[in-house]
Amino acid sequence: MQVRDIITSGVKTAVQVAISALFVWAAPVLDWLAGVGVEVDQSAAEAVAFSVVTGLVASALNWAGRRWPVVNLILSFGLTRGGPAYG
Repeated sequence: MQVRDIITSGVKTAVQVAISALFVWAAPVLDWLAGVGVEVDQSAAEAVAFSVVTGLVASALNWAGRRWPVVNLILSFGLTRGGPAYG
């Protein structure tokens, strides 16, 4: 693994986490549940939702990057069309 691969991997991960955060931190579902009387530990629910959404976003972006290499170029801010080489 080269330094460029580490940077590419870090940038792609940061982009995936940022996209996931946009979905999770809106939290209107938790507010709705509280309104109908369901008690939910909001911080725990947000942590679980953030983990699930991050996994789904990462999977979707990795699939898109394999299908359309330009997606990798965009996600890595122009560093590479391929993914990082682990090995």
